[in-house]
Amino acid sequence: MVTFKEELNKLIAKHEKSNKRGCHVRAKFIKGSINNFERTMQLMKNTSAEEVLPAVVNKYNYEEQDMYLANTLLEHIRNNLQSYKTPNLKSWADDIRKIRTIDGYTKEIIYGCIVWCQQDSFWHKNILSAGKLREKLPQLLLKIKSENVPDKKKKPSILDQLD
Repeated sequence: MVTFKEELNKLIAKHEKSNKRGCHVRAKFIKGSINNFERTMQLMKNTSAEEVLPAVVNKYNYEEQDMYLANTLLEHIRNNLQSYKTPNLKSWADDIRKIRTIDGYTKEIIYGCIVWCQQDSFWHKNILSAGKLREKLPQLLLKIKSENVPDKKKKPSILDQLD
């Protein structure tokens, strides 16, 4: 019985002997493909499934605090909208992780924004996922900050003058 590799070697020999245009290039390509295949097989023999699979299986890289904040967001959303469907909390926790690690916000700031936005008449309708929270967090922080700073441009009222 002839193996696949033996058939390929016969094909290579045939192309190397041929004077037709491009045959030598085809032979080189087949040899390269065989070498790549053999290297891949060797790597597969030396690598266990446990070394390869975790990166594929666990695509979310969140911590416990991220899951806590994701659950907090869900709880606050459900306080406003009881019929809200159950989301993929692992994905939400991963989005919260990104807010912490990539965007650089602390868990306290994230928690404060979650609570504030779900109490605000405008933002509680617009922040219905951790991904949206991440997208709108800079705007939320500006809004929170502007509400906490007294308006210096505001004209003093008559009541202010009485004091």
